[in-house]
Amino acid sequence: MTAVLTGPQTGNYTVTWWADAIGLTKNGFNLRRQYFEDEITADLLGDTPIDGVWRGTSMFVDFELLEYGDGRAANLALASSHDVAISGETGHWTAPEVLLDPYAISAVLGGSPTTDFLQGRLVHVGRLQSTIAQALVFSESIVGAQFPRTITFLESYIAPGVDYSTLFANRLRTLPISMKILPNNTANAFSFYVPDFLP
Repeated sequence: MTAVLTGPQTGNYTVTWWADAIGLTKNGFNLRRQYFEDEITADLLGDTPIDGVWRGTSMFVDFELLEYGDGRAANLALASSHDVAISGETGHWTAPEVLLDPYAISAVLGGSPTTDFLQGRLVHVGRLQSTIAQALVFSESIVGAQFPRTITFLESYIAPGVDYSTLFANRLRTLPISMKILPNNTANAFSFYVPDFLP
């Protein structure tokens, strides 16, 4: 007997960060949520939770970039085709380097990876994460084929607490990334993202 799926959903998305396409990924994009609560316990049942108070949510988007070089994944932070003058020298920085080291952008507010990127340096320790957060936007690759059509995460930045590694060898250089999503207050309503379900 052949199994019949009811309402299956498949399909890939084109995704931009800081308004530039990030290119091909190994397995698409994985949206993760983590919920927080204060557990309520009572002596009657020891440490057995009898209820809980919801204390909010964390949201992440995970993906593995396949196009590390200029022009695709390198467009992540608008740095792929720009020469950056640092201490009198001209360097050609790719956006994955900026994405992995966003705290090296020299200006706390309004900094540009094309002019203010100081790779490997600790600049402005103590800054707010929202100063480096940018929009992560999903758009259906084939119009009318995906649901929802678009998803806009208004504020995202590289997730802390994750070990990031980059292989330097004669193999394909991939870049596993985890982005943390911040809630945004739009029209007096906090939300992580804005979906477009219209046909």
